[in-house]
Amino acid sequence: MEQKGTLPNRSDRIAPLLGLALTLIIGMISYYSYSLIGFPDGHLTTYAHFSKSVLYPLFFVVNALFIVYFLWFAIKGNKRYWILALYVAFLLLSVIVAHYYSLHLENGQGG
Repeated sequence: MEQKGTLPNRSDRIAPLLGLALTLIIGMISYYSYSLIGFPDGHLTTYAHFSKSVLYPLFFVVNALFIVYFLWFAIKGNKRYWILALYVAFLLLSVIVAHYYSLHLENGQGG
């Protein structure tokens, strides 16, 4: 049990800081791919329109919530490895959902 007034160890901040770095990197990569939707001619397929209006905004909101959470616990110094596992599961789920919709909505693949 931790006494009041004691500072957290450096090892207590590893998981939140790792999660914070991961969310920022994934967020930047996702924003880059979001900004390229419709490039170069501006044409949006059904999948691109769905991604731009539903998938990416939902992903960015959840990613922002994880950033706040990881930042909060990095400052407090709590070990929260389960939330890092939850974030990785969220990333995996978002990739699966995006792949599913890319297969089932018109994606402009051509023939």
